[in-house]
Amino acid sequence: MLKPCAEQGRRDDLESLGYVLLYLVKGTLPWMKNIEGEDFDVKKCGDLKKKSHKTLCADLPENFGKYFDYVRKLEFFETPDYDELINLFQTVYKREEFPDDNLFD
Repeated sequence: MLKPCAEQGRRDDLESLGYVLLYLVKGTLPWMKNIEGEDFDVKKCGDLKKKSHKTLCADLPENFGKYFDYVRKLEFFETPDYDELINLFQTVYKREEFPDDNLFD
């Protein structure tokens, strides 16, 4: 079996995408408050990202947490089930009855 190298993979990309989605929904992320200050600590930022996503997603539909659960359990060489990940958010979209106005298509 091949060992993963230090490079980023699909899992990392999907986790980053999850943070983008959280940012779009919430307008901010916990590690952003001091990002431009002189006291910005990269390690502290990393520690905040390692925290349970349940804290990050506490006030959001449970599918956001399910997304992070799935993504964080992916093995380095594993191919993600993209259809399942898309379905997580389509389910929320339909359940919340958002209008299909093609505004962002």
